[in-house]
Amino acid sequence: MAITRLHRLLPALVTLALAGGCDKDDKSDTSDKSDTSDKSDKSDKSDEGQEAAKQDEDKGHVKLQLGERAWSTQRASAQLKDNGHLRITASQSQKINGKTQREALTLLVRDYKGPGSYTTDKVNSNFTGVAVDMEAVEKAAAEQDDEASKKVVNDLLGKSTVVLLQDAKVEITKADGDFVDGTLEWSGIGGVNGPRSISGSFHAQLRKD
Repeated sequence: MAITRLHRLLPALVTLALAGGCDKDDKSDTSDKSDTSDKSDKSDKSDEGQEAAKQDEDKGHVKLQLGERAWSTQRASAQLKDNGHLRITASQSQKINGKTQREALTLLVRDYKGPGSYTTDKVNSNFTGVAVDMEAVEKAAAEQDDEASKKVVNDLLGKSTVVLLQDAKVEITKADGDFVDGTLEWSGIGGVNGPRSISGSFHAQLRKD
């Protein structure tokens, strides 16, 4: 039986680790800025106005205290499932010391019935973090180097953060059909390389899809 070599799996593993970290609205500007005509100036001003309007749009947010470290996002979403459970998600991606770092919060509120007090279960609510050296990933894949790929995977797994938010206290303070507001309180030992306390607030945009 043929065994798939690690360097061939590496890009897929990294994509899986960073899944959801990319903002669909975050598009790189690849336009040619060398045209200085009046038409171009007007177009630029129009684009700037649209971008400002997009930035002013309320897309939700999360503000947490992770132990002694503050953490926040510029967007957060909530989705009410057909089974009556409410799922709240938020993530943040950034580059630090050459590594792409993604951290994400997921809260599952079972049997959601509107504003009130809830407690999370054992496995479906969590805070996760991962940092990937994309240059090392691309080099290992290009050189088909299994040893280098193994080092990247070990580094990825060894420095990842996974906190299971078991029995976290979630208070839904407001739900108006467009946003769900609330607070989160959790403490304990529930994962790997993570803080022992997480608290803060969320303002999540309710998804209609």
